[in-house]
Amino acid sequence: MAETLCQALHSLAEARGNTLAVVGARRSLTWAELEGEVAQIASALHAEGVRPGQRVGLMLPRVPELAVAFLALARVGAVVVPINHKLQLQWVVAQLEDIDFLVADPEPAKTLPADAAAGLRWMTPEQLGEVCTASQSTTFTSAPQTVCYLNCTSGSTGRPKRAVTTHAQILANARATVAASGQHADDVYWCLFAAFAHPHEFFHRSLVSGAAFVMIETMSPRVVAKAVAQHRVSHMLVLPGFAEIWNDSGFMAAAGVRLRRLEAGGSVVTPELHRRMSEGYSGEFVGVWGSTETTGVALVSAGEGGCVLDGYVIKVVDESGRLVPPGAVGELCVRGPAVVAEYSPAAEEANNPFGDGWFQTGDLVRQDEEQRVHFLGRRSSLMKVGGARVFPAEVERVLVAHPHVREAVVVGVSDRRRGEVPVALVVAAGKAEVDSLRRHCRSALAAYKVPRRIVFVDALPRLVGGKVDRAAALALVS
Repeated sequence: MAETLCQALHSLAEARGNTLAVVGARRSLTWAELEGEVAQIASALHAEGVRPGQRVGLMLPRVPELAVAFLALARVGAVVVPINHKLQLQWVVAQLEDIDFLVADPEPAKTLPADAAAGLRWMTPEQLGEVCTASQSTTFTSAPQTVCYLNCTSGSTGRPKRAVTTHAQILANARATVAASGQHADDVYWCLFAAFAHPHEFFHRSLVSGAAFVMIETMSPRVVAKAVAQHRVSHMLVLPGFAEIWNDSGFMAAAGVRLRRLEAGGSVVTPELHRRMSEGYSGEFVGVWGSTETTGVALVSAGEGGCVLDGYVIKVVDESGRLVPPGAVGELCVRGPAVVAEYSPAAEEANNPFGDGWFQTGDLVRQDEEQRVHFLGRRSSLMKVGGARVFPAEVERVLVAHPHVREAVVVGVSDRRRGEVPVALVVAAGKAEVDSLRRHCRSALAAYKVPRRIVFVDALPRLVGGKVDRAAALALVS
């Protein structure tokens, strides 16, 4: 059994060398070709000065070159750091503070300001390919516990938490998800997450199962349906909002002849979505839950609560860390070989969610008598908008910076397509207008963080102690 990503790829190249590995819009590669290209790019990276343990930013779209670059960096022993280039520019720059080498698509890389680009070397996959011809093949070694990846959780503060992830943890999650999904070597897999969000999920299952994987940068329901049919995709992982749009468009029905399993994750999968998908889709539709810290999917749901994947262990605890009985609400904690042990930089002790081998997820759940997990919401007020995390405090700070806003509270309201959307309650200090506030927010926030609605109130609802009552605020706008 392979213990590193490099070993897994090499084994597939030997056993299934001439079979399809990765499918792109412009080109495809067999397992032998993928192994050869990864080896060449690894040597080119080494020739350019990349060394084991060095952090290298990855800023590429969902194309075959992203998988090649990720695996090549892992082969060298470098640490992959995905860069979310869709955030506000200052947050993109902040993500590059401890990185001096970047593998990037030309367009987003060219948008970096001169002071951020100073001292930062960036190369496109094409440029690395040119270096390949001048570099000699180099032999590299890695170990299961070698850190190969800083899986980013959020870009809200400009310094996202980065989960320190090893070869062994990626493969442990891959084996758990492959076992749960029934994926095998003759299947074709496609993950439609954003390129900067958990990029290992594009290919890590395939490194275990031998299934081909698709790397095409599109979110068009029509294009996706055509590609599913053309490439005989059998397994997919998508955001719940896309699943709904795809179903409503009618394109999924035509594509679903081959598609056997459709997983939706990244935001809440409601029972209503399960019902509608079961009516409109003939294959298996499941909701999945996972996190950066669990290195991917850890629970699956067929509409009646989530079941834990093999290799993961959970417990539900109260605020004192004591187990709660079935039916009671508590915080979900997870452990297992795929669960990471720390962030980089390490979390402050008071806010450290890792302890005694358990990860405290921050999710409030209840577990029924059949051990199924039912999610009730975040312990904090954190929102997930189309799979992207949004901290209300960040939006609130922007709102109160407006000269005509005295106070503001932002809550997450359920949305059929995006899971949640931010909605703001605002106490005006002067002549505040909705359009003016939205323009103000757009100037400082990523588009998905801008409140979908802004509601003016005379005063914010408060608890006895004086804190804003978020539950009451949510009731006012729901």
